[in-house]
Amino acid sequence: PPPPPSGPLLPLRIGSIGPDFARAVATDAAGNGYVVSYFANSVDFDPSGGSLVRTALGPYDIALAKYAADGTFRWAFTLGGVDADVPFDVTLAPDGGLYVTGYVTSGALCNGHPLPNAGGRDIMLLRVSAAGSCDWAIAMGGTGNDEGHDLAVDANGEVLVTGSFSGSLD
Repeated sequence: PPPPPSGPLLPLRIGSIGPDFARAVATDAAGNGYVVSYFANSVDFDPSGGSLVRTALGPYDIALAKYAADGTFRWAFTLGGVDADVPFDVTLAPDGGLYVTGYVTSGALCNGHPLPNAGGRDIMLLRVSAAGSCDWAIAMGGTGNDEGHDLAVDANGEVLVTGSFSGSLD
């Protein structure tokens, strides 16, 4: 038989023993894929046999991972707090950064800075640099459950978010 191929194979599979769900994918002009997901327990985001294990702080944490066109792992960023944090959409910015929307609960951090939580789920808008670090994140909400569902970025880099909220929201 022929020797096994070297390097990553597509499709690839990552996950843990708990629930893991890919929510959205974005691709850039070079063919890199950005997968936004949420996960439980511990996950190794490097399918090539390397090791980049992240452990969820709550029942679900948000993950954004970059893979080259051939499936080679590039980086992973995670965000989460003490309760469920879930993404809904990811899109590229004109400068190569990425925006993610979804919801966060209490205790989520961006570069060591806590996102405020008004109660329940709060709409989250997160910007991740092209290198995979948190540039900034905001959370908006009231005492009920609020979620960011879809987003778009225009040519000037302005971000538009749609979602749902209950009660009053500032």
